[in-house]
Amino acid sequence: MKWIGDRQPSPASVVAVLALVTALGGTALAGAGGTSGALSKKKVKGIVARQIGKLAPGLADKQINDRAPGLSVARATSADSAGNAGTLEGEPASAFASSNHFHGELPSGKTLRGVYAVQDFAAGGGDFATESVNYPLALPSSPQIHSIAIGTPPPAACPGSVTAPQAAPGHLCVYEQSATNRDPGDVAFLNGGGRDRLGFGLTVLAAAGGPNLSYQSNGSWAVTAR
Repeated sequence: MKWIGDRQPSPASVVAVLALVTALGGTALAGAGGTSGALSKKKVKGIVARQIGKLAPGLADKQINDRAPGLSVARATSADSAGNAGTLEGEPASAFASSNHFHGELPSGKTLRGVYAVQDFAAGGGDFATESVNYPLALPSSPQIHSIAIGTPPPAACPGSVTAPQAAPGHLCVYEQSATNRDPGDVAFLNGGGRDRLGFGLTVLAAAGGPNLSYQSNGSWAVTAR
């Protein structure tokens, strides 16, 4: 079919024209075999739907190809490629398909970080409160533990700070940020819980007790897989 100006109408134009035919089609249209017969509006709508189905994809393909060569309506349900689908935050897909990731184990050299807070009211000195921290991924082995109280220089295995916690591979470092009415000793690890592959526990002792007297310790932590 030759179109005016050698250009095909848009799919929207085709639909609009056929819709107009539908609106007027309730009067009379030529029946099959050249005989004159009235077609119901329902039948006209069916004819229009079939014509749209035949014309629209081809017209849409032409307009899509004019703007994005290589694409088509028939292929619109899938994408041939995605620019960065092979990586996630710079890591290749193979890094997340390994057995370690499948089993939820932290890869060697990777670091987990978080915060902790322990607080309670003390009826008397020596009262204690505990806090448990669970790692989102299990460690491949239990870490060495370090508790860095306020004003205490961190060991070489804990080269970070409370605002930027770091830990050497195979180490857990807990950095205290603030403390109130805490026993002068360091924040302790609960029953050796810091040596667990799944998380750690902390214990804080009250220095003194009394009505409405609270005690607390909070800070940050980092653990790196060996």
